[in-house]
Amino acid sequence: MTRSEFPRRVYWLLFVCLWALLLGTAVILIRRWPALTPWQVYLYGGLLAVYLAAERRAHHAQPPDGQRAHEPLRYWLSLCWWGLMLGGLLLYALWPRTNTAVALTGAVLTAAGIGLRVWSVAVLGQYFSGHIETWAGQDVVEAGPYRWIRHPGYLGNILQVVGMPLILNAYGALVLTAVLIFLFLRRLLWEEAFLQQTLLGYRAYAAHTRRLLPGLW
Repeated sequence: MTRSEFPRRVYWLLFVCLWALLLGTAVILIRRWPALTPWQVYLYGGLLAVYLAAERRAHHAQPPDGQRAHEPLRYWLSLCWWGLMLGGLLLYALWPRTNTAVALTGAVLTAAGIGLRVWSVAVLGQYFSGHIETWAGQDVVEAGPYRWIRHPGYLGNILQVVGMPLILNAYGALVLTAVLIFLFLRRLLWEEAFLQQTLLGYRAYAAHTRRLLPGLW
């Protein structure tokens, strides 16, 4: 374990809890299937699979000469994200609702978030990392969505975590959505401070762009 990860015992406890949640959700989903609306589950599962595939493709080996921030929030984000994805499905299996307008709104938000995230990662190219880090000779990227906001990848993630529970009308899961948005914003500010210290030209770039919402913040 690196210093930014959970202690080993905590890590394994959380790992076991997530697997228990996954298996429990699967069992309940199968048993409750006749009472569910299949297209909601298929839409949810399809968009989740697209997101996971895109994230898997985005990660690649990084040069060894980078400076990496100490960031335990990354692991809390991962835990809460999986809790939201599985928890929303569990809530739907136990208390199924079908409001088509809400579900389609959630699908649009999710698709927009995934698209923005994929676009942001593609524009960053070799500079994309799941960690907060910089490398020798790195340039500030100002193309694509970075022309208007400094953190389009975070905005994409926020749209996704708002949209996914709505697909299933799992309104109780929006509590975790709120927690995730808070953690995303905390990590974003942490990343800003790190980049201003380590990436040449970032302060000048920040002076004429917004963090997350064009024209607002």
